[in-house]
Amino acid sequence: MYCSSSEFGNQIFTDGVKAELSFFIKQLQINFNDINDLFDRLTSLGLAEYDRPTFSQSVKLNSTRIKTKNLQLDMDSNTKQKELAVERLKSMVDFVYTDKCRFRFILNYFGEDDNTYRCGKCDNCTGRNEEIESIDDFVEEKIYELLDEFQEGLKQNDIIQILLGSSEDIDHLTSELYASCAHFDSEKIKECIQRMLNRYEVEKSTDGMFTLPGNAPEPEQKDDYEDYLELFNKLREIRKEVSQRFNQAAQMVCPDDVLKEIAEKKPDTLTALLAVTGFNQRMYNKLGEDILRTVNELKERSNESAKLKDNKVPDSIKQILELVKKRYSLADISSLTRLPEAVISMQIETLLGLFPALDIDPLMDIKKADTIRDKISEGYSSLKELKALLPNDISYAEIRIVLAKENVL
Repeated sequence: MYCSSSEFGNQIFTDGVKAELSFFIKQLQINFNDINDLFDRLTSLGLAEYDRPTFSQSVKLNSTRIKTKNLQLDMDSNTKQKELAVERLKSMVDFVYTDKCRFRFILNYFGEDDNTYRCGKCDNCTGRNEEIESIDDFVEEKIYELLDEFQEGLKQNDIIQILLGSSEDIDHLTSELYASCAHFDSEKIKECIQRMLNRYEVEKSTDGMFTLPGNAPEPEQKDDYEDYLELFNKLREIRKEVSQRFNQAAQMVCPDDVLKEIAEKKPDTLTALLAVTGFNQRMYNKLGEDILRTVNELKERSNESAKLKDNKVPDSIKQILELVKKRYSLADISSLTRLPEAVISMQIETLLGLFPALDIDPLMDIKKADTIRDKISEGYSSLKELKALLPNDISYAEIRIVLAKENVL
């Protein structure tokens, strides 16, 4: 007992501890069986509780065992969990034996139904046993991606050397697509380029440069060309992010001619977007919501600019509008513009007449605004009256802004 307490402290007298029998064998110079007999004797005398070590599998209950009559099992839940486990196991087996793109199999498993997608990297995509059509699709997708990366264009020989990994140009060596078709020959890549040219999926200039249609959209004579160009570029940025997320060529996600029509028609609803030629539900699932949000933001800004122009709003007030939209407080706006808060409040009053939905909450403490509104709801509408009735820490500028907002609601 002395050697036990010296090793494990007082805990051995209050709580169960796990001890290596080798420690006692070494300290007491006795064998394994004698140690077990010793602890059994201490247990029989009531001086200790000893659980003999076992070398076979065992189960230890951490809490009091429940009586059979009180044991409740949700068999329906257990059955469902078993069925789900079996389905997952079956999917794992199907993944091993599928002859389709393995990454597409994973996408389908998680609900992304895209039966045309090929990653070009798994054994099924890169294997020699693929059908000719599948091989052509893979090579063409790599050509799409390459021309999308080098938007200024590439000559046919450059395309072939980059994809085969034989180019020594430093710009080519840093491309993610370098040697992505190293297991194909140059004739195969030439055939794919020619087919894409015949289908008008790539363009060839007089100096032999290949580009994707729309990589440099031709200016059209339209009054809102700047808005069109801005939206087109934003749509391309959205498509680029989606193509990276799904590991697909940008043109496969959404072709440029479709983006051009979206930029021109500016559809702001799901129905209008799906009515665009070439745009489908699969595309919407990937980038539709981002497109609609971007279109609506641009429309809102264009309408705002037109209203400011029609009302000949000076630049100083336009600056205040931008700061309010960025959610600066009244004090911060005054500090940034070096204008008195009273002047700024009159400018915001003008803006509220043009844009009733303008959010004024960030301009002041919400409790102050609510206090002002309460007095206005009592029928007071004069600045002087409201100032006299409200606490001294509420300024004329704050009263004017809240009163102007309430008047346009």
